[in-house]
Amino acid sequence: MSNKSYWIYLSSAIVLLILPVSEIARWIRVSGSVKGGQTERVAAYMAPVPAAFQDPFAHTLGLLGLCVAAVFLSYLVRNSKGMTKAVSGIVFGIATLLSAWLVFSLM
Repeated sequence: MSNKSYWIYLSSAIVLLILPVSEIARWIRVSGSVKGGQTERVAAYMAPVPAAFQDPFAHTLGLLGLCVAAVFLSYLVRNSKGMTKAVSGIVFGIATLLSAWLVFSLM
């Protein structure tokens, strides 16, 4: 593969990680500001989400799918050289940790 295709895969992996990371940041903000139990926190977290996507299990599975796709795309770039290889290793590590966190949150 050419260096350009490596950067396309890597850029796609980074873009796929934007939504899960922003959702985690939103959850941290909501859980810190909402008083009450877990049910009230989940209701406040899901309030801006459209009604068709408010199932927490399906929401988490969607985020997990994005993280797994980012892991796969960054894995494709493992044979590159230089800066691309370093960045793909970082993206691979972050995406793998996020995937593990989302899997354990489903349990």
